[in-house]
Amino acid sequence: MKFNLSGLLLSKRDAINLDAFRILFGLILLFQYYSFYSVDFIDRGIIAPKFLFSYDLTPFIVPFPEGIMKIMMLVTLIAPVFIMLGKFFKVAVWSYIICFGYFFLLDESYYNNHFYVILLLCFLFLLYTPKGIRKVNTVPIWLLFLFQFQIVVVYFFGGIVKLNYDWLILQQPIRSLMEINSPISPFPELLKSEAVIYYLAYGGVIFDLLIGFLLWWRKTRMIGILLSIVFHLTNLWIFNFGYGGEIGIFLF
Repeated sequence: MKFNLSGLLLSKRDAINLDAFRILFGLILLFQYYSFYSVDFIDRGIIAPKFLFSYDLTPFIVPFPEGIMKIMMLVTLIAPVFIMLGKFFKVAVWSYIICFGYFFLLDESYYNNHFYVILLLCFLFLLYTPKGIRKVNTVPIWLLFLFQFQIVVVYFFGGIVKLNYDWLILQQPIRSLMEINSPISPFPELLKSEAVIYYLAYGGVIFDLLIGFLLWWRKTRMIGILLSIVFHLTNLWIFNFGYGGEIGIFLF
């Protein structure tokens, strides 16, 4: 029997999974707002510095007056609520793209690949229209595939960039992070042990390269979910309970 790829990609599936992801994504955007708010991003990160490092292609993007920027920051708080509710959805997504994208492009030194992924996922959501929890909604397979593929790319590329001398041979920055975190840990010798360092360094590479595919394949999805929980709890332990630095939504 001839395989019909176009027919498969155009076939419809229940949108419940995408709606659940939309709601969780909105919660993550709210956490991102809190992350910016907690460090006073506009005053300390944009207004206080005497010089901002513009992207080569967008030198024309410069700070607006403080009042306008704070209104735009408020939009990044309100828009996710409407994204979760599915109300005024396209307006909310576009509003978030414009405001968050503006902050993203203001200074290259604040670049974070998770900010980049946020914007990519927002653009993908422009292809979708939620219909509410009481209405039957379907989406084409190709749209679900794009969302799944984007998540796989994030993890897989994270593994690719770790395939370098510093990470594989020197186990850096893992060794440095363990060194500065060990004094405040209840198990200081454990954090500095070679076993833990190698587990974090090589385990991180293997996890990033494989986890997207484990989550994608139905038969290994539960294993992937359990490994993801362990991975992100480890990040929480390394970064937010020590001196490793704040990494915001990466914890999710």
